[in-house]
Amino acid sequence: MDYTEIMYDAAHEAYRQNNEVHAYTGLVRGLAAVARELGFDLPWQYFSDKHHDSLVSLADIFGKETISFEELVRMWDKMWFGLGTGRFTELPYPFGNPDSVHVTSGYHPVDLSRIKSEVQQALKKLKIWRGTKKHEAFITENAQEVLDAAARTAATSAEAKSRDLKASHDKIAKLYQTALDKIQELALEAKLRDELLRAAGLEGSAVVTSEMDLRHRSWTRAAEVFSDKLSYIERSLEALSDPNKNTIEAVETMSRDDVLAPFARAAGLIT
Repeated sequence: MDYTEIMYDAAHEAYRQNNEVHAYTGLVRGLAAVARELGFDLPWQYFSDKHHDSLVSLADIFGKETISFEELVRMWDKMWFGLGTGRFTELPYPFGNPDSVHVTSGYHPVDLSRIKSEVQQALKKLKIWRGTKKHEAFITENAQEVLDAAARTAATSAEAKSRDLKASHDKIAKLYQTALDKIQELALEAKLRDELLRAAGLEGSAVVTSEMDLRHRSWTRAAEVFSDKLSYIERSLEALSDPNKNTIEAVETMSRDDVLAPFARAAGLIT
């Protein structure tokens, strides 16, 4: 198949439709036509948007119509990523350093100070002293009420943590999707390059191949890190939605307080 003829025929059609001869327009239209023959349903804008820097330098020679498809591909492949090929630039933030993206769950401890204060006020009002039988009776009588109040406080804390985690999830999910999209774009780009080189009967530039592989590995690592962070958030949200785990956290918090621990002990939840 004469890809050179296909390339220039498409360029001439573009000149006719636009009523002007513009070499760059002809070039991207010509490449889009060749790509269609190779099985790629890509608009000419793909070449203009994705490969503008490298293709614009080839427009003048293309406009003279003295360069073959094979020679064009050979020249283009050497500058596939622009004139800076071979000097790989780190991915933009935060994709170049995905570990720096923190999962924010805020600081929402189970604060039982209000419950503790209410218990102390009640004991003072009733003139009940610690270590007396009245104190033991008070604890036994109010153990469930105090425990329920602590559990509600823990649930409120869990809700606040969940809101922060969901906000982090939304942010990281967008970053993850961007990384996935970039991986897909690179896969298409690599396939297109391979097919163009095959059609031209050429071996690709080793520098470009290396850079393409490096880009793919970099975006893949970013996607994997974001995926791990999303999994962590989802596990955390699941745990925070479990009433039993909230109650356990409330009891653990009570156990560290000398005023509230006796109520958890009376309920048979700690020893």
